Formats: sequence, structure tokens, C-alpha cells
Amino acid sequence: METILNRAAAMLLSAAVICGGAAFPASAADTDPVPVELKTVCPGYEPLSDDMLYLAPDPAMPVRIELLQHSQERANLVLYESTLEPAAAGTKYACAVEPGSYTLRITYSPVKSSINNNKTVEHLFKIENADYSPADAPYTKTEMTVSTTAQLCSAAQAIGPAVGRTTAKTQNGIYTMNVSIPLAYYSGERGDYDGNSVTDVLDAQALLKEYVETLSGKTGSANAMQKTVCDIDGDGKLSVSDVQYVLMFYTDTVAGKTPKWPDGAPDHRYAGK
Repeated sequence: METILNRAAAMLLSAAVICGGAAFPASAADTDPVPVELKTVCPGYEPLSDDMLYLAPDPAMPVRIELLQHSQERANLVLYESTLEPAAAGTKYACAVEPGSYTLRITYSPVKSSINNNKTVEHLFKIENADYSPADAPYTKTEMTVSTTAQLCSAAQAIGPAVGRTTAKTQNGIYTMNVSIPLAYYSGERGDYDGNSVTDVLDAQALLKEYVETLSGKTGSANAMQKTVCDIDGDGKLSVSDVQYVLMFYTDTVAGKTPKWPDGAPDHRYAGK
């Protein structure tokens, strides 16, 4: 009986090895998510090299990306464009690149539930030809990772240009570049002038008062965040149109309807209601 049990155990162990099953729990490295591959929007212009660009957006902030290639033959050619909506931290997107110059254009909204207040960040970079890699640190390909991180901005602070920070090294024959780009955003809700997390008639009144003051030549009292979250139509200023949009939004909530903004963006506060 003991011999039969030993043979059965050996068979089970062999089957596990053949099927790729591990006798121990998988390590964290084994469970890393596989990068989502992005397809070029210009078939026939696929980069012809092993160089790769990886995009790792902050899970709290979806971004729209465009990758433009610059050369005599491909002047400002848009190779890739896509909206990246990571499901969890660690999600990466991957696309092939080749030696040359590029612009990575990132579009995002610093205001929740808005697509009218978008900001654009551009990061210029160059992929060097591995055939000309330095003799003291030769490499066969380049792997570049761009991470975007949501960065909370104070109410009084205007959102300025985002500057990426780059680190690079050569290891195991691969030249790796890591770029971190902070994307500033406001905590305020759309249309919420008084900052109580609710968009209502009081916000419309305060917004109208601000508009009348600036119309009469006075300096308004709105801070940077109020000027952004209450600029509903995204024209860069607070106007009577913004007041009307806030009132329409509030009227829908009072009537029991699911309110929507004029750009069609659903308000996350009413998701699923």
C-alpha cells in the first residue's frame, strides 16, 4: 500500500511540473499584470525595432494620450492615440517605438466630472539607436516607462505646466528610462462655489455675485479652484452662462432627475442613481 501511495504522489508531482503548476504560491513578480498592448492608428507605419514605451497612468485619473513621431518621413505623425483608464494600480499599457524623436501628449481633467476643463501636457523625448550605444554601457534596446501621478493642488494655487522627471540606467543590455509626470487637480466638485461638496442654488447665487463684481470692474474674490470648477463651459472665465448651467443642474436634482452637465459628462456624485 505504501508503494502505491508513493507512486501516486510522484505522478501528481510530475503532472504539476508538466502543466507548469507550482507547488508553492506564485510570487508577486509572477502575478504582475501583463501590459495592455496599444495598436497604432496608422497601419503600415508600425515601428520596426524592439524598443518599447510603457504607460502607467494613476488609477485615480484617466488620461488621453497621443504619441507623435517626428522625422523627415513622418513629420508629426500620430502613431498612437487612446484613452487610458487603468482598473487598478500597476496597470500598464505598451506600444512599440523605434529610434527617433517623439512627443507624448497627455490630456486630462483637473476637475471631477468634467471634459470641458481639460489640461494638456507635452513631453518630448528621443529614442537613441542601440547600434550607437556607448562602449562602456552597451545596450540592445530601450524600454521607457512614463508614469502619471495625480497631485492635489491647493484651492489658492493655479495649475501650472507639468514637468516630468527622468531617470535612466543601463542594466542587462537594456537602456531603461523612467519618467514621472505629476498632473495637478482640484478637490472641489464641479459647480460647487462654496465648497460644501453640493452644487445648489447657493452656488449659483455666489457665482452670479462674482460675475457682477468683475463686470463692474472690481476684482473678484474667487480663488483659483473656484474659477476652474465653476467654469462649466470651459471658456476660461466665469460668466452668466456658468450661472445658468449650475441652476439647470440644481433644478434637475430637485426634480429627482439624474443631472448632467452641458458637455454630457455624468457627475460622479450621482453615478448609479
